[in-house]
Amino acid sequence: MELNRSGVYPRYRGVARRGQKNFFPRQLFRCPSSVSMLGSCRWLASHLSRRSSLQHLSQHDNDRSTETASNAVKSRGFASIHLMDHAIRRWTAVSGLLIGIFASGTSVAAGQEPAPPPFGRDDKVDLLLSGHVIGVIPQDKGLSVGGSTIPTIDVRGTIGAGMKFDVYPWFTKKLLGAEIETFGLGGSVRTPRTTSGVGTTQGQANLIAISTMYNLMLRYPGELIQPYIGVGAGSSTGILYNVNIQSGNSSLSGNSGDWTFAYQFLGGLRVFLTTQFFLFSEYKYYVAKYSWDSDGTGNTKLKLDFQTHLVSGGIGWAF
Repeated sequence: MELNRSGVYPRYRGVARRGQKNFFPRQLFRCPSSVSMLGSCRWLASHLSRRSSLQHLSQHDNDRSTETASNAVKSRGFASIHLMDHAIRRWTAVSGLLIGIFASGTSVAAGQEPAPPPFGRDDKVDLLLSGHVIGVIPQDKGLSVGGSTIPTIDVRGTIGAGMKFDVYPWFTKKLLGAEIETFGLGGSVRTPRTTSGVGTTQGQANLIAISTMYNLMLRYPGELIQPYIGVGAGSSTGILYNVNIQSGNSSLSGNSGDWTFAYQFLGGLRVFLTTQFFLFSEYKYYVAKYSWDSDGTGNTKLKLDFQTHLVSGGIGWAF
C-alpha cells in the first residue's frame, strides 16, 4: 500500500467509539517509516488546529447569542418602562380631568354660580331704568284767542323732570328697542300790551304739561358708550292756570286743562361708568297742541301750539 504526498494513507479503516471525540487511525502507528511519521504529525497538527478553530467559533457564537439575548432583554425592559411611563401619564391626565369635572359639579351643586357674562352680550333682554332733569326752551308762536292769532307772545320755560324705562330684546340683536317715559314741564305765556283795530290785547298765564310718551329706539349696544335715536308719540295734559288774558272784546281768567296728542323726536348718548350704572344726556323736539275752553257766552277758545326744545341729563341703572 502506497502513501500519498502528505504521508498518510489515502484510505484507512479507523474506528471511533461512540461518544469519543478524538480518534486516530490504527494504521498511523503501524507505519515504520519516518515519512509516515512526518505525514502523521502534519495531519494531527492540522486536525487539532481545525478543531481549535471550531471550538473558538462555537464559543464566539455562544457569546454573541448571549449578548443578543441580553440586548433583547434590555430592549424589552426599556420598552416595558416606556409603556409604563406612557400609561402613567395617560391615567394622570384622565384623573385630573375627572377631578376638575367633579369639582365644578360640586361647586354648582353647592350653589356657587359662575360669574355672570358682561352686560349686553348674553342676556336675553337689556332693561334700563333712568331719571333725568329737563331744560325747556320753547318757541314763541302759536297763541290764539277766539280764532284771532296774537302775533307777539313770550313763551318761557322752566325746569322739568321725568323717568323712563327701556327694553332691548335679543331678537332685535339689542339694536332696536322700546321705551316708555313720563315727564313734566313748566312754563308761562305772556303777551305785551298792544292796541289795534280790534281793541287792546294783553295777558299772562302759567302752564304745566305732563306727558306720557311711547318711543321706538335704535341704539348701538356698546359696553361703554351707547348712542341712540328715537321717535315717539303719546298724550299730554296741559294745565293753564292764573289766566288773565284780554283780546279785544274777549276776556279770559281762571284755570283750565286739556288732554291732547303729542309727538317727539329724540337722540342721546349713554356712558356706562360700571357694567350697570350709567350717565346720559338727551335732546328732544316736542310738540303738543292745546285747546282750552272758556266758560260763559260764546265759548271762546284759547289755543296754544306748544313747540319746544328739551335738553336733559340724568342717571340710570341697567338690569
